[in-house]
Formats: sequence, C-alpha cells, structure tokens
Amino acid sequence: MTPISKAYKNILGESDFVYLDIGARSGPSKKIKELFDDNIIKLILVEFEREEIKRLKEQGYIVCEKPLWSELTQKDVYQTKNKSRSSLLKPNQEVIDGSFYADRNFYEVEKIIQKKTTTLKELLSENQNKFKQIDFIKIDVQGAEGYIFQSFDSEIWNNLIGCKTETFTNKLYEDTQCLDILIPQFYNNGFEIYDLKKGHSMMRTSFMNEKIYSEDYFQARPNSRFYKGKDLVYDILFLKSIDNIINNKNTKQVRKIIFILMLYGYYDFAFFTLLKSKKIKILTEEDFTIIKKSMRKIIDTKLSFLWRDKEKFLLKIYKLI
Repeated sequence: MTPISKAYKNILGESDFVYLDIGARSGPSKKIKELFDDNIIKLILVEFEREEIKRLKEQGYIVCEKPLWSELTQKDVYQTKNKSRSSLLKPNQEVIDGSFYADRNFYEVEKIIQKKTTTLKELLSENQNKFKQIDFIKIDVQGAEGYIFQSFDSEIWNNLIGCKTETFTNKLYEDTQCLDILIPQFYNNGFEIYDLKKGHSMMRTSFMNEKIYSEDYFQARPNSRFYKGKDLVYDILFLKSIDNIINNKNTKQVRKIIFILMLYGYYDFAFFTLLKSKKIKILTEEDFTIIKKSMRKIIDTKLSFLWRDKEKFLLKIYKLI
C-alpha cells in the first residue's frame, strides 16, 4: 500500500467506500485505480460493449453488463460511428445537423441493438453480499444521465456523497434531460455544485451542405481561435451539502465527505468539515488527530517541496485582514 493510500484509508477509518463508474469505457482514472488496487475503495464499472467488458474483467473489476436506466426494460442502443457517442437515446438530427461532429459523421448510427436494462436499486439488490450502498457516482452515458437519476429512491439519495456527471445544454439526443432538469434534481436532494467545466462546444460548420468555414463565408477553419461555438456539454461535480451531513451527525458520512473533498482537491473545505465535526463532537480527539495528520500527508505528497517551502515562508507574513 502506498503512503498516500494509507492516508486515505485513515480518513475513511472502518467505512467502506463504493465508487460506481457508469459508462466506464476507458476504465477508471489513475487515482481511482490506485485506491482500488490498494483495497481502499470498492469499484463497480457499468459497461455493455462486449470487448470492453472482457478487457475490464481481465483487470479484476466488477462489471455490470446491463445499461442502467429508469426501469427494468428492453432498450434500443444506438451504436454510432464514433463509439464514444453511442447511447440509449437516438441522436437528434434536428439539433446536430450542420454541426462539426455531425459533419464528421460522429453521430452516424451504424447499428441498433437491443439490451436489457437495469436500475441502480436492482444492481444493489443483486450484489448485496458485495456492497450495501453507493457512495460516489461518475457517469457518462451520452444524454441518458437524467433517466438513471430518476430511478433513485430516498435511500440512494441519502447514502450518496457525490456525483460527477455530464449534462447538456441542448437535446443532442432525442428526449435528453438537459441541465435545467438535472441541476434542480440534485439541489432538491441536498447537493451543491463544486465544479462546473465546459466539456464540448457545438460548432456550426454547414447548412444544407454549404460550408460555413469556406472562403465564401467565415474563411476560418473549425476549431481555430476565431471559431467560438456554443457551450454544449458540461462536466459537473456535485457533493452533498456539508451542513446536511454534519446536521445528521453521521460519523461515517463525515469521514466520506472529507475523503472526497481531499480526493478532488478541496483541501480548505475538508479542513473546515474536520474542524466543524470536532466542535460538535462527531469525531473523537483521537480520530480528529489521525484524520488531520492523514490530510497533511496527502497534501505534502501531492504538492511539490518547493511550493510547500515557499508557502510556509509567505504564511509567516500573511494577514487575512
């Protein structure tokens, strides 16, 4: 076990942490894989492409082979020329026609197959001997995210600590639930946005086969610095409200939110949560000290010696007011 994994383990204590990756085509990120390899977290991947399933299982992951949806049913899966654009929703030609990605045939449907779907509740029921709840979800299912969230009952929402998801500003796929539906859904269940980044833009490159970037019109290549595009996809990190967790006085959830805050680099909020939990005696003095030392270890490992040395010097002469 690496020193940084040991520090994360000390933050969690005896609590299990279950990380669900829905649409896990390329596998987990490097830091999540390291925590999984060191048995700090449990990892479940959802992927329904046969070759990807085989590759992921060979690496020792638990893989759910059914796509998640709002209900148990049979759904068409639209497999597109660019595999990463495949979805349970049909590409919306009214929106994508004339766009950069459509003109490159990314959304051209090559095959339609049928798959049995499952829900998160069903997934939990089938694997109750392996994990009892989901703590964090990372989801990228090309416009179908909202239908998965629809199936969550109050128990799932209450147990969930965070979610990193894509959301759209346009119905890129037919019946996509865009950010106007998704954001209130999370806020109504006690979550807040910690990060919102633009993932992709919608660029118009043609109309009725006339090229907008040609010498007759724009006279600039798509993706050049003159080509602005419209914000299309955002990556959003939602985390459970700290006050919500502390008010419940749930020691395990306090440890888990500190774990996630540290994992995603919100060190100030992690220390704030630690101090607030100590004040109202959710954590013992011993646990407080262990978690604090572990948080410092993670920061010291992640940040360079020169940065830390410089900050220690500047901190001596810094005044907030």
